[in-house]
Amino acid sequence: MKINLIQNTLIIMIIGIIMMTLSNIDFLPWWVFLLPVLILGIIISLLKLNLKVFILGFIAGFVIWFGGNLFFDIKYNGFVLAKLANVLSVPKLLLPLVSGIIGGVITGLAMYVGKNVLKYTELTNVD
Repeated sequence: MKINLIQNTLIIMIIGIIMMTLSNIDFLPWWVFLLPVLILGIIISLLKLNLKVFILGFIAGFVIWFGGNLFFDIKYNGFVLAKLANVLSVPKLLLPLVSGIIGGVITGLAMYVGKNVLKYTELTNVD
């Protein structure tokens, strides 16, 4: 049990570091953070690790997106989220939560697809 917790924590940290590094490169499209997560899912599949990859990806994506929103809210004294909440007619506290959930689902799906890509190719190559 302790080894799985250490592995899961390490994977979440790796995903977070890679996503934060790629988010600082301005000329890449917004979805580029999914590529390392997809590749990490493939690596998990190749190493035959028995991990719940969707949950790991969801937690990593949620923490990054929720934390990023809170960071920029603090950095700009709440101005950006307040304006966006005003435009969307929703409470300001709902925006980081919703973006965290959306980012978590997308990241979780990318890691899940990465893990299952090799399984799909093995099934289609059976003659």
